[in-house]
Amino acid sequence: KQKLLNDFATKALQPCGDILILNGFDPFISVSSILDLLVDIFLSGVQPSSSSKSESFHEHDIGKIRPSPLFVPTLVKRATNIGKALGSRCTKPIYLAIHNIDGSGLRDPDSQKALVALISNSDVNDGICKDDKDRYRNRVVQLVASIDHVDAESFLDMEAMTNFSWVSYVF
Repeated sequence: KQKLLNDFATKALQPCGDILILNGFDPFISVSSILDLLVDIFLSGVQPSSSSKSESFHEHDIGKIRPSPLFVPTLVKRATNIGKALGSRCTKPIYLAIHNIDGSGLRDPDSQKALVALISNSDVNDGICKDDKDRYRNRVVQLVASIDHVDAESFLDMEAMTNFSWVSYVF
């Protein structure tokens, strides 16, 4: 699977945008480290904030997920802000190719919700999105990933996983 995903990323996606190939098998990889990498590479190391009213975090910012308004994890807020900043500043797609998105550092519910928030808030801010069906085409951050654990459905946040709008291929 790794070779297949790597080949797809380098041959099909690289001509269209930037690629970050991430090894979810590494127990030290986390959504926080992925966000750090995105900030360092694509935002010149400047962490975006939600200081202005127009950039503040709202419940609807993470797709269909509706967390309690009293508790939105800091990681999700950070991912939302980074997604919005990438959507407003980047001119070509950023593909996250994640081997083993169900790895130990990526499988907890807050991490899954943060990945959804990052992707769903990276809409290109030029108004070219005509309707919700085309919305995913206008996102700067796109995800290609493998799920490797046979019991992944038992511990992954399936609501968050649904919000990734997967096209699945089982082999």
